[in-house]
Amino acid sequence: MIQLCEIINICGSFTSPLEVGVTPWALFWLLPLLAAVVVAYKATKLEKIEAVSFIRECTVLFLSLTVFTILVGFALTAFMWLVMG
Repeated sequence: MIQLCEIINICGSFTSPLEVGVTPWALFWLLPLLAAVVVAYKATKLEKIEAVSFIRECTVLFLSLTVFTILVGFALTAFMWLVMG
């Protein structure tokens, strides 16, 4: 049984944000968020959800969005290097 102090600790964790640095490794926090968005999006867009097709569709969308995000990151970095010198 969950005790009251455990519930208070769980609720309190939502009021203090997680400290995420500004290092390149901090971008890996994007992946779980992206996975959750992909699963929610595909769950609402597919007419019939079957395990194999759902996993395949989610994987393709997740990988394509990940590659696109990486390419945009490189493009913005290159643009900033050109602008800032």
